[in-house]
Amino acid sequence: MSFKDIDFENDAIAWVCHFGSEMRNRYIIEGFFKTANLIYDNIKKNQPYIYEDDLVYPFLHTIRHTYELQLKFIMYNMYVFYKNYKDGIIDFDEIRYNEIKLKHSIGDLYDFIKDNYYKLDERCENDRTNIELIYDLISDFIPEADLDPYRYAEDRQGNENMADITQVSFEKTVNSLQIFKEKTEAILFSIDKLDKEYRLGTYFKNISRHKIYVIVKELPNFETWKDSSFDGGKNN
Repeated sequence: MSFKDIDFENDAIAWVCHFGSEMRNRYIIEGFFKTANLIYDNIKKNQPYIYEDDLVYPFLHTIRHTYELQLKFIMYNMYVFYKNYKDGIIDFDEIRYNEIKLKHSIGDLYDFIKDNYYKLDERCENDRTNIELIYDLISDFIPEADLDPYRYAEDRQGNENMADITQVSFEKTVNSLQIFKEKTEAILFSIDKLDKEYRLGTYFKNISRHKIYVIVKELPNFETWKDSSFDGGKNN
């Protein structure tokens, strides 16, 4: 019996999305977000019929994997923006990007974002609070690298995984996931907003719109230009 053999009359059917790469990744990430919430909602709804201990590993693994996918998606959007508009202009670590884009350590993924995001545009500094908060939200899952502590009872050396953990709060884990989604979506929105501006060509390679705004704010009031003291500057 194969999951690819469809009984259209009796089976619950899911359509596999085959849109462009970016849209497909969004659907996949959203699927993991929803799965974590479905596990949590069913525990709350069906207590005491569901034995929570049975779900600790799949629950934590789903959330950890959601973090990984979303951080990689931010990295990907950063890279696309860099290649389109900033290649050869900023010191974006392209070598490191290619080294870790397929790896699983969310700590390394986070560090890459933190080290390269602010280089994209001056206004990326506005997201610093969000980026710092993201670390707090994912810190329980660092370091984990490729040890798969939430999939197997033992690590590759035969040591018990999560040996130092006696209890897990499903509520706090889900709440952290929701905040993580909110903050990371804000960062993705910022990149998209910058992309739209740069795509219009309303930017300069050596001076940002923010800098232009600052300069304009420092210019004298329009009426002041009528003063004779500006005649020299206006005639040059």
